[in-house]
Amino acid sequence: MVLRNREKIMIFLAILAVAIWAFDHFYYMPQKKKIREWQAELTAIDSKLTQAMAFRQGVETTEREISHLEKEMQVYRARLLRGEELRTFLKQLAKDSEQLRIKIISLSPQEAKLPEEVESKGKTDEYKKVIVRVIMWATYPSLERFIGNIERLPFLISVDQLKIERKEEKYPNLLVTLEMGVQIYEKK
Repeated sequence: MVLRNREKIMIFLAILAVAIWAFDHFYYMPQKKKIREWQAELTAIDSKLTQAMAFRQGVETTEREISHLEKEMQVYRARLLRGEELRTFLKQLAKDSEQLRIKIISLSPQEAKLPEEVESKGKTDEYKKVIVRVIMWATYPSLERFIGNIERLPFLISVDQLKIERKEEKYPNLLVTLEMGVQIYEKK
């Protein structure tokens, strides 16, 4: 049986189709599958890398903020009174009051109470706040200079309460009650 030209072409095309299908199925598809897997791995690695870069930037930002806050804390720590400096501060207040002709009736420091929620956390800080209560007789101008002198001190001192009463028997002097919050640093 002799094949005709047309049949030879048909057989050749069938063999070519089977060869293309075999190439596609056994070589090209596995390669394409590997490429897709690699692309998925690359995408996963890229997203992890992006997250790591974002995390690194966050860490660097946090480190900068921490160093800035530590420097700021050093500035504030320098402005805190040390344990013995409180006595010196109180003596200086008494000396300033004598120069300004202010008569101090009472000068009483007492440690401020911590709020209960801070105490419950077991906070044993080296920092304390001492309330200094001063009761005195003073005129308005001398009181103004006295408070101005306190404001100019390089320490963290806040005037928490100021009460001024006019008493006719001591006029022009006024009965002044002044409460100041003084921040103290004590090493334990």
